[in-house]
Amino acid sequence: AAGKRLASFPEITHCYERTPSFAGRYNLFTMVHFRKKADENLLRKIAAAVNVEDFSVLRSLEEFKKNSMEYF
Repeated sequence: AAGKRLASFPEITHCYERTPSFAGRYNLFTMVHFRKKADENLLRKIAAAVNVEDFSVLRSLEEFKKNSMEYF
């Protein structure tokens, strides 16, 4: 239920579940892209939509590859 709710936000580009959980606590991940600084209000709004207070923001340090998929 939480994954579907999170995936409904247009700002979220990826939403996936991991097993086993990351750091023993987190198993649901989303990706949101910001041009500069993260929009803390948007992050709180998204977390509140699924009644989550304990979340972590993992920031990208470097982009290694950005290519579009090639189909047959």
